[in-house]
This record gives sequence, structure tokens and C-alpha cells, in this order.
Amino acid sequence: MISEVREVVSHDPSREVWKYLRLFLSVERTIERLRSIHNVPKGKHEANLKKQARQIGYCVRQAEQYFLASEQVDLATRPLLLYYGSVALSAALVLMKRDGTFSLDAARRSGKHNHHGLDLDKGLAETAVRAKTVQDFFSAIQCRCYKSSGGTPAGHFPLVYECLQPSACIVHAEIHDHGRPTYVERDFPFPCADLQPLQKIADQPFSCWELLRSLPDLYGSLTELGFRPTVHPGEASRHIVNHYASVPISATNDSAPTANRPLEKVVEIHSFRINRLLDSEKKNLLSLCDKNPGIRLVDQFPSNLYLELRVEAKAGEQQTLGYYPDIVEDLYGRKYFIAQPETYLAEPASMLVIAYCLGMLSRYFPDVWMATIDSRVEVVELTNAVMNILQRKFPNLILDQMTAVKHYIHT
Repeated sequence: MISEVREVVSHDPSREVWKYLRLFLSVERTIERLRSIHNVPKGKHEANLKKQARQIGYCVRQAEQYFLASEQVDLATRPLLLYYGSVALSAALVLMKRDGTFSLDAARRSGKHNHHGLDLDKGLAETAVRAKTVQDFFSAIQCRCYKSSGGTPAGHFPLVYECLQPSACIVHAEIHDHGRPTYVERDFPFPCADLQPLQKIADQPFSCWELLRSLPDLYGSLTELGFRPTVHPGEASRHIVNHYASVPISATNDSAPTANRPLEKVVEIHSFRINRLLDSEKKNLLSLCDKNPGIRLVDQFPSNLYLELRVEAKAGEQQTLGYYPDIVEDLYGRKYFIAQPETYLAEPASMLVIAYCLGMLSRYFPDVWMATIDSRVEVVELTNAVMNILQRKFPNLILDQMTAVKHYIHT
């Protein structure tokens, strides 16, 4: 689970992400990370750990080269380079999270996952060249999870999916001591929507169009083209108040420092403002929030909701938030609420699927792909936006998964 936030200011955020990823080229450092994840004691499995750590480094090096190469070409081949870069980088995640039976050489010998793990719907892809709108084009690009002869999901994508933890968003908090005017500020990571079971997503097609509508960084591009995304902009904040025991009567004054008084309880208020909602979307979000009696509707407007979650716990008690609204962030930290978490595909998985679909279309259907990008301005501009997001954000998301730290890297 992602349990820490690291804010980094850089003049070149993309290069900064790769700087952190290149730390996995240090075999000794990566071995220690593997020990921590897999609870391997010192002196055990040294040769296997070293091999796994080296292979992680190989994957990161190749991934960076693919991503760099993709910056030098246009849409004719860029999707394919980004896909193979995404495969290499997500393979590093698999090597980090799985044991030695999933090492590169062991996987080749077993032959169990010698497949992309996704199958493009070739019949639909053929029709994409005749699409009249952006929606028609991307709706014609679909794939499914690959299954072995026994009906079990197999190949690279299912392996990656099973290694993912929920991505995290950052919720800013003010922490107050009751009765004092001063406070401290802190950012907390909160998990986005839970991942659906692999078997559930393996039984349904992946539509590029529906996945694009769920990406927070595409919100502006889609609305500019007149389409409605499936995530909704909003805000989330957290207000924490620590309540301490009263000062004893024998105390010299009533302003004794809180450090000298025992903590009695902690009261938290989480505020959520969700904007640009249709009536049906408001109804759906409110029905989700009905699962938690601590959430109350503060106010609503024709296209907005204002909700609050109040939680109180005595000192020493474990705080339980219960159901929490599902939120995803764009690269700038702006919040977007997920109205249908039961059908939401986690962002790293969505990006890998989109990269696969566009990469395979450009590689194996060049007549369809080239004819489209030579004639359809809207498709070209939206695809360029998608490629730019993949280029910048997918490595960041995988870095978060490999380190269990939410990296907010910005200028």
C-alpha cells in the first residue's frame, strides 16, 4: 500500500522520475528493497536476489531508452515505442513484486506467460479507418485479456495487474490542537478506487474510448472536443483537531502546553466538493456515500455536491474511516472523483491497455493507422495528448508502485 508522500520540485519532472527509477540500477539497493518486500533474511538466497535485482535494472534501462526514443518520432511509430517501454518498465514491477519463478529466464523456460496478455479485436480495428468521429475511432479499438487454454488469464498484462496496489491521491490536512490558534499542515496519501478482481476484468472487453474518458489528465482535452469524461473535478481536504485532557485545578495557569496533557480524542472532518455533475451522477455518488453513515450531505447545487465525513476516535483507538469517495489525480494534483468505481480500471492498467491497443494498431494495421493520422485532425490531437500523458505519467505511477511512495513531482 502506498503510505508516504514525497513532493519534489524540478525544472524537468519527466527526467526527475527517471532519476529515481535509475536508483534501481544499484544492485545492492534493490536487493535491500527485495528483502523488505519478500521478508528474506540476511544470508538467504543471495544469488537469486542478486539475479533478480540485476534483471530489474536491465528492464529500467531498456524502458528509459524506449521512452527517450519515442520523443524523437511522430505518431507513425510513437505508440509502439511507448508500449514496449511500458512493457519493460512494468516487467521491472513484476520482478520486484514476484519471486524468482518469475525472473526473466525462469519465465522463458516455463513458457506460461509468453504473451502480451491482451488480444486486440482485429475485426473492429479494421473498421476504425471508416470512423466518422473521435468517439467512433477509439471505440473501434478494443482488446480483451488473453486466456490460456484452461481459461485462466495469462501473459504480461495479468501478471502486471496482480502486482498493482491502488494508486494514491494526496489529501492536504490542517492539524490543530483544540483551543490553540496555530496549526501544522501535512499531506496524506489516500488510495484511489480498489482494484477489481482479475477474473472480473478478464471477462469483459477493454474499450480505448471508455479508458480515455476515465483518465484525469485528459479531462480538458475531452471537454474541449465536446465529450463527457467519466471522472468529475472537485476538491478534497482534511481538518484534524486533537483534544487534550483539561488542565488540573492545581496547575499554575490554564495555558499549559499540550505536550504536558494526555490526548483524549481526535476529531477529523474530511470535506469533498464535487463539480460538473449530471443528476444521474449525483444520485449515484450519493448512493455510494450512503454506505458510510459518517458522510453527510452539506449542500448541493444543480451540478455540484458538498459532502463531509466526520470521524471521531478516543486516544489509542484505531480510527476507521469506512467508505471513502474514490479520487484520482492529474499530474498537477487536481482531484477528480470516480462516479462508477465498480467499473473503473486502475490508471496504470488503463495506460498499459491503451499503449498496447495503439501500439498494435500502428504496428500491424499501418494502412488503418497511417490513413487515420493523415486525415483526422481531432484523432491526431487527442492521440498526441494521450501519448504525452503516457510519456510523463506512466513511469511516475510505476515508480510509486515500486517504492510504495506517492511521488508528486512538479515544476
